[in-house]
Amino acid sequence: MIYEDLTEEKGISESSDVDCSFIYDIATDKHRELMEVCKKFVYLAESIYNKNICTTSNDNNDVDYLNYWLNKQIYKIETSNTCSKFFYQNLRSKNNEKTYLRNFSSYMYGIAENEYNNMNTLYTLYKTYHEINNIINSSNTSKQEIIEKARKCVNEYKKVENMCHENESKFCETLNTFIKKYEEIDDLCKYTLEGWAKNKLPSLTDHKDTNIQNCITSADDAEGKFTQYTVAQQEAPENTADIDMKNITIGTAATIGISFICFIFYRFTPLGPWLSSRISKNENILENLDEEMNHFSYTSKLGHMDSVHTYNIAYNSV
Repeated sequence: MIYEDLTEEKGISESSDVDCSFIYDIATDKHRELMEVCKKFVYLAESIYNKNICTTSNDNNDVDYLNYWLNKQIYKIETSNTCSKFFYQNLRSKNNEKTYLRNFSSYMYGIAENEYNNMNTLYTLYKTYHEINNIINSSNTSKQEIIEKARKCVNEYKKVENMCHENESKFCETLNTFIKKYEEIDDLCKYTLEGWAKNKLPSLTDHKDTNIQNCITSADDAEGKFTQYTVAQQEAPENTADIDMKNITIGTAATIGISFICFIFYRFTPLGPWLSSRISKNENILENLDEEMNHFSYTSKLGHMDSVHTYNIAYNSV
């Protein structure tokens, strides 16, 4: 994307060291527009060449972009009397002193219209993606353009979304790479975006955005915590009632069980007669003790009566 910015720099069209006279041999009324393309192409080609020298690499992506850019300019001018390959060959022959132009000979060719349209869509998608990233990473507090540009990506993607089913072409590979990069952008909830309250960008494939997580506001968070507390409070009495019911059931079952076991032991084992005899003896002891207590009580009454009479006799005697 940096190369497009280069071509928009001021002063390129006024450059005098490029020979673009071959353009006047083309039967068209777009000579002025083609002259600008000629000078911008040379400036762009020189920038790519110098970049590759500095990095000691031959980046085919840069060269492919150069060919795409030239085809794009010619399609925009809408002239049928020239093509990108013819344009490049004439430009190179008129500027032999610019030897670096020869390095691009095998990469310059005319792109068919349908292929160009696909490439143009890819270019628009990637350009918009980089614009979104730049907005996110910038210190500018206004992030509203993020969603506007994301919706532009969605509309562009619709043009090619059905072209890559089980297709392993270079175009589809590049498109899938874009999809992955686009879907990795998230954490949008930290921005206040008008008309958008989701954590990620609008989906390229799901037009209803049903699978994108909503942002959780402070009010939603408080409501969620209150709901959890209410549910816990409602469940607590039910759990207590269940525990009490279990305790009652266990206690009742234990009492019945012990009573049944005692009855079995008493009725059908030698322990029964033994307990019976012990109970009878205890009853006799209690009866004897009761009789003795009655006898003692009676004797005490008689003694008390005698003592009363004694005091009376003594008093009367006096």
